[in-house]
Amino acid sequence: MENESTVAAPVRAYLLGKLADREADALAEKYFTDPAFFRQVQAVEQGLIEDYLENRLSPSEHHQ
Repeated sequence: MENESTVAAPVRAYLLGKLADREADALAEKYFTDPAFFRQVQAVEQGLIEDYLENRLSPSEHHQ
């Protein structure tokens, strides 16, 4: 199983719409078929929301 630090960067990129279509499709498929990965994505998403609320995003991330 991948740990959260291994997953965080591509998941964050996915949530911000920065992944190429092929990578995004693969991540989405795993998201819907792997319950452990689903929970990891939720954790990254929660961190991204917190970063947004605390103004810790770069200007480009904030826009996305």
